[in-house]
Amino acid sequence: MEQLAGFPCIAIATNKSGSPAGDAAVDAVVASLQPSGVSDVIVMVHGFRNSDAEARALYEQFLATFRVHLESGRFPQLAQRTIAVVSVFWPSKSFKEMPELTRSAEGGTLTVRDDAVEDAATAYALDALERFAEEQPDNAADVRAATAALMHTPHDPALQDELLSVLLARLGTSDDDVAEGLTALRSRAGHEVVASLAVPIILPLAHHGAEGGTAVLGSTGTSADARGEALFIGSLFRSIRGRVGQLLNMGTWYTMKQRAGDVGVHTVAPLVRAIARTPRVPRVHLVGHSLGGRVMASAAATLAGTPPVDSLLLLQAAFSHYGLAATVPGREGAGAFRAAVAPTRAVAGPFVATYSARDTVVGHVYAIASRLAGDNYRAIGDARDAYGGIGRNGAQQTNEARAIVLGDEMQHYALDYTGIVCVDGTPDDGITHHSDVTNRRVTNLFAQMMAAT
Repeated sequence: MEQLAGFPCIAIATNKSGSPAGDAAVDAVVASLQPSGVSDVIVMVHGFRNSDAEARALYEQFLATFRVHLESGRFPQLAQRTIAVVSVFWPSKSFKEMPELTRSAEGGTLTVRDDAVEDAATAYALDALERFAEEQPDNAADVRAATAALMHTPHDPALQDELLSVLLARLGTSDDDVAEGLTALRSRAGHEVVASLAVPIILPLAHHGAEGGTAVLGSTGTSADARGEALFIGSLFRSIRGRVGQLLNMGTWYTMKQRAGDVGVHTVAPLVRAIARTPRVPRVHLVGHSLGGRVMASAAATLAGTPPVDSLLLLQAAFSHYGLAATVPGREGAGAFRAAVAPTRAVAGPFVATYSARDTVVGHVYAIASRLAGDNYRAIGDARDAYGGIGRNGAQQTNEARAIVLGDEMQHYALDYTGIVCVDGTPDDGITHHSDVTNRRVTNLFAQMMAAT
């Protein structure tokens, strides 16, 4: 087996339907674990902004700092364990942000000319179109035609309506989780959606009631003050062409979101079941970052405790902060992954989710989704928003959840086996951005989760 940070590791790849790329892929993984006397298996899944190389680097960095804790002598419970890793690779797509333009001399803010904004917005829209066409080839001709017509006559509301219609037609309705905004988006006209993207979106960089700055989303560049207290993501989408690019980007996002759920159902859940059928059943620990958190929540909800996994760590997960709720506020039914919590808890040991107000990636996606769905908040993306992300706000409206603060790399945690522990990485720069999940403070938390099993 390949080695990652000194741990034996076997990879499993999926196709675009979320199923293993090879017919016997799950059996091959399980067979490779048996002769080595493995006591614990860590299954890791990356998010939507990672190539295979980037995902591998993320896994290796996480495991390297985790190994530091194992070798520290602080976890005698783990000294005799034999740990192996299963690294999952699924075909996700990176979202290219609008290009950064010219900064002013003072304060790091942006000064742009109208023609520069127009050129950048046009390039952005076309790049987003190519990504959507690659991911949705059956619908590509319709989307290309609708986009070309709108780029030629951008202020025509009928053409704006047509673009939204063809985008939604390919997405289907099988994964219309009301807490993710797609259901509400289907009820709106395209010209309303395009207009809504021109309205300022203010994203706080600290949780409500705490100190911190804000971010303006839907922009052409970024800047931050010297202390990092505020993030300014430039000017608004003044150009309709730029808003078209954002709309196409969200089409790609919803495609990736649906695919992540499929990976959980068709690859990770069958893998866990196959491991549970082996003669010497090892402990299974699920770790998912970003949309990989959605993969793992989907897998846990699919398993629904049959069999249970031993621990579950959601790292800055990209799904609704109501995803685990018994009732989604203002709507009928439970969150999409409620079956991971009740009636049978899917996790035998610690169930932990990190979150941070500094996660502007999850914040950005859900702020835009909120605007597309017609949410009228100006200050958007926090725990009060109808369309917020768990990686930014923790689990909301979930009675089983409790919140604690991420401590330093020596912090001891009391991790119970009954609820969900939401760990806030906002204070003291515990988690400073979406991918800041491999630092020793985070892997100390994971080491304690494993030691508790």
